[in-house]
Amino acid sequence: MAEKFSIALLSMVLVAFCSPSREQMQTPGRDTIAVMYVASDELPVRERPAEDSPVVATYQRGEAVSVFGREGEWTELRVGIERSGWAFSSALAESKSEIDGDEGSDIARFRVAPSPVYLPGAKGLLVLEAHVSTDGNVFEVRTITNTTGSPDVERLNREELLRAKFHPLVVHGARQPFVYEHRVEY
Repeated sequence: MAEKFSIALLSMVLVAFCSPSREQMQTPGRDTIAVMYVASDELPVRERPAEDSPVVATYQRGEAVSVFGREGEWTELRVGIERSGWAFSSALAESKSEIDGDEGSDIARFRVAPSPVYLPGAKGLLVLEAHVSTDGNVFEVRTITNTTGSPDVERLNREELLRAKFHPLVVHGARQPFVYEHRVEY
């Protein structure tokens, strides 16, 4: 008797842990709000709207995807029949014509922009040069011009630029490192 109870209990636990979560299930009456197109070479779709969340699907450039909703910089997409996942909104285009004929984004675009630095009384121009890796991470910042005369303005802007994240720069289908000129006028 105890053995049958243990097997039944184990079966219930397995069903509970192996079933998709409520977040992953699409309710039968849930409608999509739009169809968008993948604008990046590959689009990882994550379980939750977080970069460290597991990838549940990957779409390729030009594929159409059904949209359920948006939350901040994330868009919720249909993944299969009864699931959804999350992808960066900036990796999606509203029309196929936005991406047709384009081999990739060859324009530097922030994924996470540096926060503005305000210092009372600062006047002048600050020009920084950010060296960006193939993954869109800033790994070096060099000062080109600082007519503000304030080392604090320079330091704070350099720190913010180092925290910035770019979308990878794609030229002829390959990611490229690049240099971004960041200008701030006070």
